[in-house]
Amino acid sequence: MSTTGLTEKNFAEMIAENGGRLFRTGACVRDSLLGIRTKQIDFTVVGMVKKNFKLLFPQAKESGTPFPVFYLMVDGIRSEVAFARTEQKTDDGQIRISAKPKVGIEADLLRRDTTINAMAKDSLTGEIIDPYQGQMAIVSKTLKATSPAFTNDPLNALHLAGQAAQLGFAIEADTLVLARTVQNDLLQIASPEMMPELVTVMSEAKEPSRFFKVLQDLSLLSAVFAELAALPMDKFSASMLGLDAVANISQNPKVRFAALGFALPKEGFSAWSERMSLPADWVEAASTFSEGIRILVQRRPADFVDMILKLRRGALDVTEFDLITQAVAFNIPQLQEFKDNMALPKGEVVPTELKGTEIRNWVKMKQVEAVAKKMQCLLEKKVE
Repeated sequence: MSTTGLTEKNFAEMIAENGGRLFRTGACVRDSLLGIRTKQIDFTVVGMVKKNFKLLFPQAKESGTPFPVFYLMVDGIRSEVAFARTEQKTDDGQIRISAKPKVGIEADLLRRDTTINAMAKDSLTGEIIDPYQGQMAIVSKTLKATSPAFTNDPLNALHLAGQAAQLGFAIEADTLVLARTVQNDLLQIASPEMMPELVTVMSEAKEPSRFFKVLQDLSLLSAVFAELAALPMDKFSASMLGLDAVANISQNPKVRFAALGFALPKEGFSAWSERMSLPADWVEAASTFSEGIRILVQRRPADFVDMILKLRRGALDVTEFDLITQAVAFNIPQLQEFKDNMALPKGEVVPTELKGTEIRNWVKMKQVEAVAKKMQCLLEKKVE
């Protein structure tokens, strides 16, 4: 059978014809039950060795060692395909992984972080495989560790916080106890792998502050986001309120992240990025917002002009800056009002005798005068 234009049904049939079974697994099963649009389909193959899979699907791109995943176009979507495996912690603290064909789907699901992620869907029959009551957890809106092996991977605590923020689910008491046993240093070592979770939270969570608050409750915030953990409690609380306020009106992860500049100084984002390789536009936007609100609170017309000009060419524009200041109720007027008044009045032209930097200085002077005039008008209107 040709694998050109491979569908999930064709894919599952080819696996079955060669002695295996194909399942959808993980978040895509959970999201479909929650009515959430699935962005990525993950598959797990049971009953087949890697060699046979590669012969059947030579176009699949292999990634990772020693237990790789494959990337394959299924129904026109780049999908991740893995082999069922078990994970066991040895006496010396290492994780022993087995990916033999005899590993069943139930055994594979047992190693998953929470029960809502420990479900599978048979790609041929559509049957939901739910040995650990993930559907019950969805109904009760509860996050529960699939097994005590939750602590084998320190990143599971991060995923737990991310799921709490993204879905708004409560965390079961016993699962909190397990998560609190995760060691800070182990999570800190894994920090480069945390970016996908942060992107998901900033992009999708209705209440992104919960991600950071759960980590704080688990005493893990300092291991992952040291800059936020170092804030005094009042500033941390203010930054979380601001983050959620912006999230209520914007799904742009860059804009949401920039809201953290309400409490964090510009230098904090540079240190954070060095450790975690944050997107460059996130760092620039947050740094600009942090710098801007600390300068503009002094209400000097020249500062307003400088900031508007900076926002015209930076990662954060005037509209986005105003959106954040309005959401966090920061006491400065909207910059758009001043931007609209910065153009030269109709009929006024640059004096012909001016050259080079003289022209720029003259234009800047006129812009500052316009902003100062607008400020005075707003002040008089407020007094009235």
